Parts: sequence; structure tokens; C-alpha cells
Amino acid sequence: MIVKYGMDKELGTVTYSENNKSEYSMFRGYSEKTAQIIDEKIKKYMADCYEQSKKIILQNKNLIEKLSVVLLEKEYLTKDEFESMITNDFKSKKSVKK
Repeated sequence: MIVKYGMDKELGTVTYSENNKSEYSMFRGYSEKTAQIIDEKIKKYMADCYEQSKKIILQNKNLIEKLSVVLLEKEYLTKDEFESMITNDFKSKKSVKK
């Protein structure tokens, strides 16, 4: 997103990718400092996404475990069965919070 679409507040709406870049090309249309900033931004975005994914998985661990048990028994779920399990899980979470 940063390099291809220029989606970063600090770097601005500038595209940093090279469309015609061959694997042997040594040319880069931006400075080493900009490359460092891009690398840091990408690393931060990846770390944030990892933490957010981990949080979602941990928050839904019980549901994931229930789904895995059912899938080991049945091998597949219909859309309705899947939605029913998810809906029931969220209803039970809401009633526990009250």
C-alpha cells in the first residue's frame, strides 16, 4: 500500500514502485532515507496486523475450537450451520457480559 499506492500520511500520496523494473535493474527512484522510512512503515504495519490478528484469534478461541471439533467429525459445514454456530457464540458472549 505504501509503495504501490502511496497510502501513508508521512510519505504522502506518492507511488514509489517501478512499473517497468526488471530484476537486474539497480535504479530506484527514491533515496536511501526514503527506502528506510518505507521499510520501517511496512514493518510497523505488519506488526500491527499480526497483533490485531492474534487478538481476534484469542478473542474467538472457544468458537474456533468448537468449529474444529465439528469439522473433525463432519469434515464440512453448510453456510447455515456455520452462521448458526457463530450467532450462538456471539449471543452467549453478550449474555455473559451482562
